[in-house]
Amino acid sequence: MLLSKSVTNAIAPPIPRAQAWAASYPGTSERPLLNLSQGVPGDPPHRILVDELVQVVKEGKGVGYGPILGDEALRRVMRREMGRVYQWEEADGEDVQETKLGAGQGAGVGEKEESVGEEGTAVINGNSKKEDDAASGPPTWNEIGITSGCNQAFFGIMLTLCEKGDRVLIPVPWNGRADGRIASGCFLAEQYFNMLMTFQVLGITPVPLPLSPTEGFPPSLAAARQILESQSQSALEQSTGRVKAIILVTPNNPTGCTYPPELIEQFADLAKEYGTCLVIDETYRDFIPPATSTSSQAVTAPPPGKPHNLFQRPDWRTHVISVGSFSKSYKIPGHRLGFVVAGEQVMSGLTTVSDCIQICAPRPPQIALSAVLPQLRDDLAETSARLGARLLLFKQVVEKIPGWRVEAQGGFFSYVRHSFKTTSQNEKEGGWIASEQVSKVLAERCGVLTLPGAFFMPARDDRLWASLADAGSVLVHDPMLTIFLWCLAKRFAVANVDDDVVRRVPERLEQLNEIMVKEYGYELAE
Repeated sequence: MLLSKSVTNAIAPPIPRAQAWAASYPGTSERPLLNLSQGVPGDPPHRILVDELVQVVKEGKGVGYGPILGDEALRRVMRREMGRVYQWEEADGEDVQETKLGAGQGAGVGEKEESVGEEGTAVINGNSKKEDDAASGPPTWNEIGITSGCNQAFFGIMLTLCEKGDRVLIPVPWNGRADGRIASGCFLAEQYFNMLMTFQVLGITPVPLPLSPTEGFPPSLAAARQILESQSQSALEQSTGRVKAIILVTPNNPTGCTYPPELIEQFADLAKEYGTCLVIDETYRDFIPPATSTSSQAVTAPPPGKPHNLFQRPDWRTHVISVGSFSKSYKIPGHRLGFVVAGEQVMSGLTTVSDCIQICAPRPPQIALSAVLPQLRDDLAETSARLGARLLLFKQVVEKIPGWRVEAQGGFFSYVRHSFKTTSQNEKEGGWIASEQVSKVLAERCGVLTLPGAFFMPARDDRLWASLADAGSVLVHDPMLTIFLWCLAKRFAVANVDDDVVRRVPERLEQLNEIMVKEYGYELAE
């Protein structure tokens, strides 16, 4: 059978190699495998949400088709929660009701269904209505769409924006998401590198924007401007070949770098200036430390920090799109809910795309979340505070070990530099030992599973790798490892990372230092 070359030529996920490393470690009860590759929540959803989900299923709600871009009840509640996250004023009076929305308000069996009529007009029970056409101000509820996970949100937006041959600007290291399993039923980090796979399947050309470890991995505005300015005049005059989007992920996966609102604003200005759009992945936005945070040990904390000011821009609808996920914040990755925030024109196109892919996102979690989302605010703030404290603890203990340095942190992640170099002057990569080799030995011999920085980079024989080298990126020296830290209450410490696991890491790194120096003959460069 002949398959699409776009599919068969897409990258093969490197995750099976890491799976083999974990499986080969002879763990014991005294020295178990420390899985620091996880990018998924390790503890269950809050009891309030679990109870609501049970009730929704018991009552038989959510078994019918729903609106293509999500139940109105959830979209309205989400808009209210966004108002808290982004701190905009509710001057229009929308969504002022703070009382609990019953599960029955979602469209279930025999309830109203939504389809799409002519020219993107929403049709409910046969009656047409136009979306609210807000010229300015924060998003309205119908400028928020619910998808089957953020993966699908991103794929749908790329289908909506891009033609085959178009280009997108994306920082390197890049991210991806999809869950894989490793030995003993643990979850491996959600890194099937779906962003790159999406580009390959759709025939979109990714243009790498190299990041600088010396500055904590923020994207370079100057480099992005230079790339946009280099577009050929022929590409500007044609419908394809242009840079259709600048993609940012903040807090970043895999580096953890959280981009300051001012930098995000500048990228939005750049997108507007060059007639493209800024697509910002905000999957980890609820894990930004609050500006008022002063103690790494605090468990009760104010709400997470404000991600950016983009939705206060009067013209954001013309050049800003946000995608994200419910999976991390509310600990429901298996229920597959993501979101898109965009203007009416984009949402109309996304409706067409989504109707071809999902019909509607999973209904029961939509109905349950619409009923309890405001009640989960305290749990979300406490989880974010605990995660921030754990990241600081990790940095403190790891940097006591010679040759190890945390270059960036944030969200679920720490991006760590090793210092192993060959003594040979003829070794490739400037003397640095490849991150994949370091991760392999660390897992197989020392029982700490991480993902190497090379997993988030183009293949070495790829032209994109050459373009990074041409740009002078130090990332081609490949000294980075990715550590995923999910913050758990101690009671869920049996199979997941907690403070005790973090405190075991330094001894394993010391063991690795000894192996790499004594057995492999490498140099530990300070």
